[in-house]
Order: sequence, then C-alpha cells, then structure tokens
Amino acid sequence: MAAAPVATQVLQRDRHAEAMAALAIVGATMEKIATEIRNLQRTDIYELEEPFRKGQKGSSAMPHKRNPIGCENIAGLARVLRGNLVAALENVALWHERDITHSGCERIILPDSTTLVHYMLHRLTKILDGCQPKPDRIEENLNKTGGLIYSQRILLAMIDKGCCARTPTPPSSAAP
Repeated sequence: MAAAPVATQVLQRDRHAEAMAALAIVGATMEKIATEIRNLQRTDIYELEEPFRKGQKGSSAMPHKRNPIGCENIAGLARVLRGNLVAALENVALWHERDITHSGCERIILPDSTTLVHYMLHRLTKILDGCQPKPDRIEENLNKTGGLIYSQRILLAMIDKGCCARTPTPPSSAAP
C-alpha cells in the first residue's frame, strides 16, 4: 500500500484495518503452528514436545506432566489479535470522515497489536528452536497403520494400469 499523500486526522481507516488484518493473519499462522505442536505433544501422539526448562512445573494437578503452555499462550493471544481486527474494521466507517470515535480505540489496538505480534514471534521462535522431536514415536505412529498411509501410490499405479477404470453411471430415469 502506498503512503497517503497527506496524513491528517481524517486519514482513511481502511488503511489501518488492512494493517491490523495483516497482523491478525500473522497471529493466525503462529496459532496454526502452535496448535500443531500442541497436538503432536498429546500423550497418545507424543511426536514432539515444546521446550521444558529445568525447574519448570507442569500441570497443577499432575506436576510430572509437561503441558505445552507456550503454544497454548500463543493460541490464546492470536484470538486477541483477531478481536483487535474487529475493532479496526468498526473504525472504517466514520461520520463525514470527521468523526473521531476511532481515536480512543486505535490508541489501544495499534500499539498493543504490534507489540503482541512481536512478543508472539519471539516466543514462538524460542519454542521452535527448543522443540524436542521424538523420532521413535514418529516411526511407531507411522507403523501403526501397517503401510496403509502409502496406499495412495498403489491406487495411482493401479489406475495407470487400468485396473480401476470407472464404469459410467447410467443416467437416472426421470420421475413421471
């Protein structure tokens, strides 16, 4: 987006909403990564674990458990960014483009959202740098299907050989 030719109090607020949308999308992408790590850390999957520093406590009910609190935090903060985007979208329509109802809201959502994205990026970078993959569990989980996950290659080879030719479906008769 090009810079506004004149920056005044009545600058179009759709520019701000677009910037906030970009921040919310960055947050959603971080949430997607964090959610995948959380899923892979589940006890029944356990293919990856977010860093757990020495002396850190796990669950309050089960201190030995390692909850993915960093990823849970990122997922929650992404929701705040989306909420701030809604406020930015509400600021687009102003009376005669002179209304200043946007002012108080923007003084909160703009600095908070940029600071929040910075914090989330910093936190996610530390999580990714310290993630602990569990190769044995990955292999075990892959082998649970007995090779079923590779069946697409077999199906495609069969189609190439003509083994799975589709038979045309006869047209349905129209009801009288």
